[in-house]
Amino acid sequence: LRFPRPTSWYDRLVTREANWEDCGGIPLAIGSFQDESRIRDQIAGALRLLRAHAPGDWARLRDLMRGIVVTPLYGAHAEWRKSLDVCIISTRYLTREGTSSASVAAMLIHELMHARLDVFGFGYGESQRPRVERICWRASRRLLERLPESRERDAAINEVEDYLALDDSFWSDEALRERSAAQPWYIRAVRLVARVARWRRHH
Repeated sequence: LRFPRPTSWYDRLVTREANWEDCGGIPLAIGSFQDESRIRDQIAGALRLLRAHAPGDWARLRDLMRGIVVTPLYGAHAEWRKSLDVCIISTRYLTREGTSSASVAAMLIHELMHARLDVFGFGYGESQRPRVERICWRASRRLLERLPESRERDAAINEVEDYLALDDSFWSDEALRERSAAQPWYIRAVRLVARVARWRRHH
């Protein structure tokens, strides 16, 4: 899988060492040495659920996403990376206790909705962010409600409901900066260097 020349340090990091494999019809790259077989099984199980219970969303996922990348991601479980047209999922999220194929499927639908909103021209500034996130979490809930009843499905629905109950302030720029500050020092250092480099290029 080839990408346009990445313009940001993060995109270069994501794509430089990506080794793509087919995972149920979706390109998958795992940038982790942590329990790759479990990660692969989680993603494959989630994709099977989408094919079986949400064929329309499955088709849209194949149409809008170039692939799924699993890599360390701090401050979020997953992220729609518009510059690459990929869904990035956190290694930590996929390997934590309690993450199931149902919750991963819901997360993929969440990021797919971000991709769809991008196509429709929705912004993601501070004023729009709470509404956009609620739209995406509601899409996750609709998917989960289609799945057969199970303990894993019910746990995933409860997690989605927790996000839907969050106050708008959770999605503010200040709150995002605070969560970013909780990242490991080396991630913050690399981002600082990248910001300085961008500033020098434009001044």
